Order: sequence, then C-alpha cells, then structure tokens
Amino acid sequence: MGAALYAALLIPLLLVVSTMLLSGPFGIGTAAGDRTTALVVVIGIPLTLGIAIDLLWMPHPDEVELPDTTG
Repeated sequence: MGAALYAALLIPLLLVVSTMLLSGPFGIGTAAGDRTTALVVVIGIPLTLGIAIDLLWMPHPDEVELPDTTG
C-alpha cells in the first residue's frame, strides 16, 4: 500500500514542482511546443519508465536470498 501511494502521489508531485522550477530557466515548455507535450516529456515518460522498471525488472523481496548473519 505504501509503494502505491508513493508512486501515485509523491513522485508526480515532485515531478510537477521540478518542472515548474526548471521550466523558467531552461525553457522546457517553449522548446516542446505546448504545455501538454512538455508535461508528457518531463513527467509522463520518467514516471512510466520508473514504474515499469520497478514492476518488471526488480525482483520481489521474497525472492531475494540474504546471507545469514550470526551475532
């Protein structure tokens, strides 16, 4: 549940804030043509790529074998 909330709320919020901060000095919005394209390029693609890597490439925590630690 925590990972879903993190992916659905925190990451998009941080991407929107970083887009707003960086669009002024670097002109991301004007270089992309319109605001929708800029948001897709700056927020949509990285968010989709990150979620896909997390779901498809990362092994499930139960499948990872950890070394035995003895105190």
